[in-house]
This record gives sequence, C-alpha cells and structure tokens, in this order.
Amino acid sequence: MANESDTTYLILDGVRRAKAAQILGIDSIRARIVDIDSGYLGPEVDLPISNLRSPKAEFELQGYWRWDRWQRVLDGIASDSDMAPIEVIPGEGVPINEVRFLY
Repeated sequence: MANESDTTYLILDGVRRAKAAQILGIDSIRARIVDIDSGYLGPEVDLPISNLRSPKAEFELQGYWRWDRWQRVLDGIASDSDMAPIEVIPGEGVPINEVRFLY
C-alpha cells in the first residue's frame, strides 16, 4: 500500500485553503481522507501541497463576497489560525499550483 506522501488526492472541500497554502509557500496542510465506500472521515494528517489536486482549474474572485471569502481564507492560512482541515479522496485532478483565479 502506498503511503500518503506518494498518493495524489482530489480535494472535496478546501481548494481555496490549499491554494492559499501553496501561494504562501507552505509545504503541507492538515487534511482528512474520506473513505468513499463507507463515507468515513479519517483522522487528521498532514498532506504535501504538491500531492493535492483540484476538481476545477479555476475559481472566481469577481464580486465582493468572493473576494472577501478568498481574503479571509488567505489571512487564516497566513496567520496559522485554527482552520478546518481540508477533505480529500485519493484521485486525480488539476495540480494546486495550476489552479487559476478569474477576476
């Protein structure tokens, strides 16, 4: 069985948190791996940002509420506040460093 550092993970919840961590140069992020068959949400683990994949290639920042949401996420990651772990499953998608913003 491959260990967590050799597997790529598709983000179910937390693309913005992962992108913020990547932009800020953080190497890993707290995550919970979801078991697709049972729906079980596993324990918190640190996953390398480079192993994370997004289901979408871009997200919008147009409009006040979208920009405000992004700023709160970015500030939370930058200040190392107690943000919820992202939720992932083993899988493929768009590498986090390739996810773009639409302004």
